[in-house]
Amino acid sequence: MKAQLTAILLLVSIALFAQNTNQNTEVEQKREKVEQSRVYPTPTQGYERPRPLTYYGPYYQPVNPYYQPVNPYYQPVNPYYWSPNYRGTTPYWNQNRTWNNRTYISTNDESLTKDSKPPIRFSVGLGFEADDQTVAFTPYMTLGRQSFMIIQYHLTDDNPNPYYDNIETWETQQWGDEYQGITVVRREFAIGVGRSIDRFSRTCHGGFSPYIMIGFPSIRTYDNYTDETYTLSSASNSGVYSINEQSRTKTSFRIGTLYRWHVVEVMTQIRYDGRIGFGAGIGLKL
Repeated sequence: MKAQLTAILLLVSIALFAQNTNQNTEVEQKREKVEQSRVYPTPTQGYERPRPLTYYGPYYQPVNPYYQPVNPYYQPVNPYYWSPNYRGTTPYWNQNRTWNNRTYISTNDESLTKDSKPPIRFSVGLGFEADDQTVAFTPYMTLGRQSFMIIQYHLTDDNPNPYYDNIETWETQQWGDEYQGITVVRREFAIGVGRSIDRFSRTCHGGFSPYIMIGFPSIRTYDNYTDETYTLSSASNSGVYSINEQSRTKTSFRIGTLYRWHVVEVMTQIRYDGRIGFGAGIGLKL
């Protein structure tokens, strides 16, 4: 009986020793991976050029490059005459004001309005675009007249997990680390053209501007795993780390519309690049 009990205790001790040895070996291997991939950034210091100074009597004051002398007499500058009775010609910004070295004047005199070019359309805005994998922030800008150009830049959050280019998939399987899906990082520049449509009625100050776009996305994907020892990733990150970075470029197509209302516009659009994405945003006409 004593011999059997001794044999059982010996087997349990061997199993526990082997388990501890395997765990220690796994931690040591992962520590080695961390040391191999560790990069120490070189600190840099930013430099800001001081603004120029000009001498005013006994004091020094910074020069204001945007200062313009005030003219006490109102004089139209490069006037644009628009008729309030004709659909679609209302300026994109507030009426009867001077902006960008032009004065916008409302008049019923057809001899003045027939030779005036439409004002330049310039707007900026911010939106988002989502599909089944990513949610991207989308700043955009438009520039033109009745026909206009639209530019967008799409960006998602970067990969929040530490990435290791020195770990293979078979090593994660050997360690028993659990697979946690993929992370997708997207960067995209898109450009397109559109055309403004006249107001639907004289009492309506808004209008639609449909557009089409082509984009050139750069997409990176990562495989994620969980390290239960928190060696490859911290506990605050739930032990998740990334491997197997893959990069690819594609071509995307978008159709959308801008609905303008006074100085505000609303953007909606649909994207296709093998996946379907939907976007929306809001902007200001400057």
